[in-house]
Amino acid sequence: MLPYQKLMYPCPFCDKETILVMYRPSYKAARSSRSAVAGGKTTWRRVAEGITILPEKCSNCGKTAKQIERKWEGKD
Repeated sequence: MLPYQKLMYPCPFCDKETILVMYRPSYKAARSSRSAVAGGKTTWRRVAEGITILPEKCSNCGKTAKQIERKWEGKD
């Protein structure tokens, strides 16, 4: 899978594939520290996957991106 992909997701309200999202899979990122006395040290951390909604609202039902994100998170 490419680092970033544009995918069509179904709207949680109308169940039509009208939501264009930017999907970022999880990955490991390196962080380096440089010290003259102790030497360099590299630590790794896991970055979680993320989804960003590109349009401002669903073209079918008219729900806003904020409402769609809240529904996906289970807060609505």
